[in-house]
Amino acid sequence: MNAREYLEILHVAERLKDTPRHCSTSNGRTESVAEHSWRVSLMALLLKHEFPDLDTDKVVNMCLIHDLGECFTGGIPTFVKTDSDRDVEDTVEKLEQGK
Repeated sequence: MNAREYLEILHVAERLKDTPRHCSTSNGRTESVAEHSWRVSLMALLLKHEFPDLDTDKVVNMCLIHDLGECFTGGIPTFVKTDSDRDVEDTVEKLEQGK
């Protein structure tokens, strides 16, 4: 990938900062998808010594990209997600994996 493509990915990923989740912070504020992704990635990093046989780099990478589809679909709770939403997320996942 060239520098422009990396910047484009970062630009799209920035949308997650403005994409609300259906969850709230401990102060009652609606959490963004970016906040969720950061926290789950930090959790994986902090727990790496508890699971020494796991590939921690892979786990953290998965945590960082698992919500990128929400740049396009929004933060849709699983219990209201449609097949169309899943199709969009599947397409994004294939693009992320270079397929």
